[in-house]
Amino acid sequence: MKRVWMAVVVAAMVGFSVMAQPIIGFLYSGPIGDFGWTYTHDQARQRLPYETRFVEDVTPDNIISTTKMLIADGCTMIFCTSWEQLDFIQEIAPDYPDVDFFCARIEGEASENIWLFLGRMYQARYLSGVTAGLRSPTGKIGYVAALPIPEVIRGINAFARGVMSVNPDAQINVRWTFSWFDPIAEVEAAKSLVADGCDLLAQHVQGPSVQQVAESSGILSIGYNLDMSAFAPTANVDNCVWNWDLLYNWLIFEALSGESGSWVWADMATGVVGVTSGSGVVPDLGWTDQELMSMEWFVDNVSAP
Repeated sequence: MKRVWMAVVVAAMVGFSVMAQPIIGFLYSGPIGDFGWTYTHDQARQRLPYETRFVEDVTPDNIISTTKMLIADGCTMIFCTSWEQLDFIQEIAPDYPDVDFFCARIEGEASENIWLFLGRMYQARYLSGVTAGLRSPTGKIGYVAALPIPEVIRGINAFARGVMSVNPDAQINVRWTFSWFDPIAEVEAAKSLVADGCDLLAQHVQGPSVQQVAESSGILSIGYNLDMSAFAPTANVDNCVWNWDLLYNWLIFEALSGESGSWVWADMATGVVGVTSGSGVVPDLGWTDQELMSMEWFVDNVSAP
């Protein structure tokens, strides 16, 4: 499957020169200096062979006005890089039928000019869970998480299943920050987990604060979004990473080819998601796509008050 996906992306890039050259706008929910989620999106943006625009720290209060500003500035494609942005884009997309909107969220409905895209990060989470289960001396593992929504919950559950596969007695303890990027809340959550006796920290928040707490506390850590070992050279043992370029190039090519909006959920075989510790086999976790997209419950070895 990876070979097929890569072949399609290469073909798409060959076709760039004969297609119209769009101006592409990006809506970021955080700062590009978060060294995490937004940073990885922005690095991929910079590698695109197109003229681009971007706006940082887009909130529910200004997303509609910001999107209209980008369109007025000539953008005919808009990438919405945060889960909550789709709700607002759905309000205005019908008013701009000649603009393609790409939203980094898999829960929802595509339309004529709205594309939903994401990678199956829960698969990488499972493999990082195996690493955590093998490396945690006590089996008491902390997990700093942003929001209790399906995207985050399925990652926690897959991670916990990975841990359980090598250490059935291990426990995953979750602390919520209720924000995608809040370094102060992330540090507080991470420190509370360390104080409770966790000897390894994982995360689903944007920046490297959790890694830095693990490093200063003398315990182990698993990063997210990109290789965070530079922030925790002793602590960091693995990272769940994104390679947005593959999805960006595929989506842009499809839109330029005249295709209507669709739903793309790329698995690990495509290279869109992965782990820095190498590769591994992710078993069938027994969850349907519908269950994954509506997940509101936790597996038995997770405590998420």
